[in-house]
Amino acid sequence: MLESVNTAIADMHTDGTLGALWNSNVAELGINDEPVAVVPAVIEGAQTVRVGVSGDIPPLDYTSVDGKPAGYNTAVLAEIAKRAGFNVEFVYMETGARFTALSTGRIDLFFWQLGFERDVLSSDTFTGDLEALTKDLQDVVPCLRSEPYASAKVGWVARTDVVARSDSALLELAREAAAWVAAHPNATPAEVQAYCAELGVDDVCAVDASGAIAISNQAANIGFNFADDEQSAAFLPILRNEITELAQPATPRGVDGAMYRYAGVAGGIDGGLTQVGMRVE
Repeated sequence: MLESVNTAIADMHTDGTLGALWNSNVAELGINDEPVAVVPAVIEGAQTVRVGVSGDIPPLDYTSVDGKPAGYNTAVLAEIAKRAGFNVEFVYMETGARFTALSTGRIDLFFWQLGFERDVLSSDTFTGDLEALTKDLQDVVPCLRSEPYASAKVGWVARTDVVARSDSALLELAREAAAWVAAHPNATPAEVQAYCAELGVDDVCAVDASGAIAISNQAANIGFNFADDEQSAAFLPILRNEITELAQPATPRGVDGAMYRYAGVAGGIDGGLTQVGMRVE
C-alpha cells in the first residue's frame, strides 16, 4: 500500500493536482471562507483505511460547521485513495491521542506535519533529517511514513500492518503459513497463536480436503466446514484445484460474524488449503 500511495503522491506532483488542491484549499482561501468538505469515493470491495483527524490545524485539517472533515489534507487524501484504490473512514480524536490510537489499532493512519527552525523554513531546500525524525517516531510506535506531499512537509504515518493487508503481501504470508503448517501437522492452537504473533497476523488456519478446519489458533473454529458459509465457501475452489490462491476483501466471516480480510493458498495439509487473516475492525 505504501508504494501505491507514494506513486499517487508523485503523480499528483507531476500532473499539478497537488498544486491545484493547495490553491483551492489554502492559498486562495479567503479569510472568511471555509474549506469545502470532500467526501471520498467508495470503491466496492476495497480495503478501508481508518484515518485520524482532529480538525485543529485549519485549513490543513479542519472540521466544517456541519461537522464534516475538510481542508487540504482531506482533499489530498480523497484523491490519493481514489488513485491507490482504497476506501477511507474518518475517526475524530484529540491530536495528543493519535499515537495511542495508531498503536492500539483504533486508526490506521494520521496526518503528520513537521516544524523546523526559522533558518530551515526560510530555505527553498528541505534540510531537516526526515529519516532521523521518522526513526524517532518509530521508537514510539511501529509505523511507516509516506513521502511528503506539501512544502510544509505534510505526510502520513500509518501502522505497518496496513501494508500487510494488500492482496500480494497477504498471499505471501499465506504461502509462508502453508509451509509452516506442512512442517507442523500436529500444531496446537497455542502453537499456532505463537506463530500468528511471529507472522504478524490475527488468524492462521489449515483446512483439510473435506473443507473442515483442522488446525487453527482459535480452538473454537476447529471442525468448522468452509461449505457452511458463503464467505468461507469462496475458498473451496482451491480444494477442487480450480484455483491455487485467493485474496478476499474484508468480509464478515461465517464462523462468528467478525470482520476479517483473508488470503488462502493451496497446501499445508495434503489436499487442503491454508489461510491467514487480519481483523479489520
